[in-house]
Amino acid sequence: MMCKSILKMLVLIVELSLLMSECNEEVCRSIDRWMDNRKTAIYKRSNDKKLKKIATMAWLSGADSNKKLVENLKSHDETVEEAMLSIDRGDFAPQEPYADSPVSIGYGATISAPHMALDVGSGSGYLTACMAVMVGPEGKIVGIDHIEELVNISRQNIEKHHGDLLSSGRIVLVTGDGRKGYAPGAPYTAIHVGAAASEIPQELLDQLAPRGRMLIPVGLEHSAQRFLQVDKNENGETVKKDLLGVLYVPLTDPQRQRRKE
Repeated sequence: MMCKSILKMLVLIVELSLLMSECNEEVCRSIDRWMDNRKTAIYKRSNDKKLKKIATMAWLSGADSNKKLVENLKSHDETVEEAMLSIDRGDFAPQEPYADSPVSIGYGATISAPHMALDVGSGSGYLTACMAVMVGPEGKIVGIDHIEELVNISRQNIEKHHGDLLSSGRIVLVTGDGRKGYAPGAPYTAIHVGAAASEIPQELLDQLAPRGRMLIPVGLEHSAQRFLQVDKNENGETVKKDLLGVLYVPLTDPQRQRRKE
């Protein structure tokens, strides 16, 4: 059994990763058009009822402050609520930071005992900071992104009001290929992947600790994707659970991501 604190952090990851899921401009425009016309190509071609429900509901909540955003998304767990309230999303998103929707942060990205956690595709740094609050002073979060400019932006965002998370080493931000994880910090009790992989990278499975959990969207770009929960038991065996349908940009190389700017 995983301890209560890491389970709470994974609840946070599920809620916030869906909120902060990366979405390229083409997909975001498609969703905006659908909100105006009550139709979308994604909705038309999908037979996935859960995906249709998400497409219908995901962007219906708006707010003008961090507190109101949290109220709109309020979890039944007070610890998750406290973590979200302590990290103001306004520090991490330049435009409409309190809308319950992906927010562009540039470079083709938009805006989940001591525990080690890995945030792949850390983007603006918002989810990374929330995770750091959840694991407490003895834990550590590694945020990795292959776009150096995004890593620098996330560092600046966190330093606005939470520089202690960086100076204390509770957050480590690195530039690298998230598909390969970050071996120096492994094994990780929790891994969150903020972009869709065509299949689960073996390197990430290898870096998941026994009794650890990974949350990762899997599927092709512009197709129905599944948000998977991957648990590893004490013997190193993994069990996958399909949680719901989602829409994420692909987990890809930096050259392809930059072409989407």
